Amino acid sequence: MGLARLLNTYLLAPLNLRLARAALTDKKLVRALDERLKKLEKNSADVLANLARREKRLASLDRRLRVHEADQDAFFSLARHFSPRTAIGYPKIRIGRPNDGGYVQLEDFDGISAAFSFGVGKDASWDVAIAERGIPTFQFDHTIEASPETHAKLRFFPQKIVGTPEEDGVTIGALLDFYGGDGDATNLLKIDIEGEEWPVFANADPRHLRRFSQIVCEFHNFHLAGNTGWYQAAKWAMENLATDFEVIHVHANNNSNYVLVGNVPFPQTLEVTFANRSRYQFTECSETFPTPLDQANKSDVADFYLGRFQF
Repeated sequence: MGLARLLNTYLLAPLNLRLARAALTDKKLVRALDERLKKLEKNSADVLANLARREKRLASLDRRLRVHEADQDAFFSLARHFSPRTAIGYPKIRIGRPNDGGYVQLEDFDGISAAFSFGVGKDASWDVAIAERGIPTFQFDHTIEASPETHAKLRFFPQKIVGTPEEDGVTIGALLDFYGGDGDATNLLKIDIEGEEWPVFANADPRHLRRFSQIVCEFHNFHLAGNTGWYQAAKWAMENLATDFEVIHVHANNNSNYVLVGNVPFPQTLEVTFANRSRYQFTECSETFPTPLDQANKSDVADFYLGRFQF
């Protein structure tokens, strides 16, 4: 193919121009060719940039999908630790403010010497409700400088809760030895520390945990159950708690989503109440969750339906 035909066919036709042999040195034509080449170069660069962005998004999506991959039987062995039972002879009540910040637990505060609130943030409604029952309540949160509430029975510490001793953190055992009531099942615990609950419970000594009569905890990040490290810490945490406690209430936080773990639908964030076997007796649970006591954390979105939550 001649040079003129090549230029006419591939470069000049889109510009509604045509090259005659005598016009090869025409300045106007040279400028048109130069502009066309620059446009082609820019389009090529845009296409490559687009492809790079898409490749990055696909890689990110692939990583997220792989995180969700998990063996179904393995996840069931973890999920079964959250199946609730019923404490015989004790009604449940809701403690704390409406919606996010309130928790359901047993109405039983006899002989409770101290309460601990790990993770306070902007809401201390549970803490105040417990303090108003005359129970000294110790608050711990390293992300704020002071408690959002004041009460004669409240005492705040800007400290981090950790699973193993650290220079800038404190363990459950150390706090109980210093502030807790003596004996088993003589303290209360509320814990919402944004994912750090797993290593805290995984490393806790069961001798310390059994000093609580009830534990209310918000568990996070179930979408990570396909990650071996996360799964193992979660399994150890729940096995530790199962040594002395039964789950008596569950509620899904609807600020997060449902996730599929090994094709098992499960809330990404789950609020759980535990009761100590040394203080209570239990029977099979016939409740469906959420119960009339529960309230959606995000008030403008329907609560997640959990059914009987048996695995």
